[in-house]
Amino acid sequence: MNIKDIILISRPWSFIMTLISVSLGASLALYLRSVIDPIAYILALTGAIVLHAATNVINDYFDIIYKVDVPGAATTRYRPHPIYLIRDRRDLRKLLIASIAMYIAVLAIISPLIYIGRTYLILYWVLGVFLSYIYTGPPLKLKYRALGELIVFLVWGPLMVSGTFYAITGGFDPLVVVASLPIGILVGSVLMANNIRDIEYDSSTGITTLPIKLGRDLSIKLYSITLLAPYIIVLALNLSINFIYASILTLLSIPLAIRLIRLMRIKVPDTADPMTAQLTLVFGALYILGIIIHYIAG
Repeated sequence: MNIKDIILISRPWSFIMTLISVSLGASLALYLRSVIDPIAYILALTGAIVLHAATNVINDYFDIIYKVDVPGAATTRYRPHPIYLIRDRRDLRKLLIASIAMYIAVLAIISPLIYIGRTYLILYWVLGVFLSYIYTGPPLKLKYRALGELIVFLVWGPLMVSGTFYAITGGFDPLVVVASLPIGILVGSVLMANNIRDIEYDSSTGITTLPIKLGRDLSIKLYSITLLAPYIIVLALNLSINFIYASILTLLSIPLAIRLIRLMRIKVPDTADPMTAQLTLVFGALYILGIIIHYIAG
């Protein structure tokens, strides 16, 4: 296993969701504080992407260790998977070493921001690494205990968005946490779509996901709610802050959400999670554009 394999295993195509979360934090820094800092944005984005990559790699590592992923498993059928690249224990150890190296690299990437006074970024790093590890790592292994969606929501919502806002502005704002909820919910729904599709296989491995706990029908109902809730939250933000442009623009993506809900109710497709990720991308891009328009319009 070489560096090229590690990069492939890190699932670079999934980094678009991190781009959306970090860019949302940057757009909120622009709108709420009128602060533009391209260097801080690039450092925050790079650090977040490397942390995302480390999470993907260590997730695969523990899925293999606990035999959740084996040749022929659901996840091995629709993406390049390390299960086919590992020849012995040394290759498996390389996954762990690579993830640890990436965790350390994240701290190095954000160190210039820490140096100029963004000291709370150390806490963000500690919390990010902690949540990344306990997602599948022992002793908590939260992904296997129906808490995976919650972790994903927290990381790609409040943690990543407010962390970027802080990296750029050096401050905090409760509105940033509220404004992060739609993206956190949608990224969490990507995992839920994946887990709904894999109910049968995951049940056979002995792990427990949220869809296994709720059952297919109730899970699809909850999934439908998570696709519609972001629109309600953005509309509700108008009660405390003018978000009319963001509200109008995000509504342009609602046909995608409704089409996906109808499809899931008929039959859960093999591509359920990338289709949900596509909705997240479209919604997120429109959301960010709306916030930038708010700033330009004054």
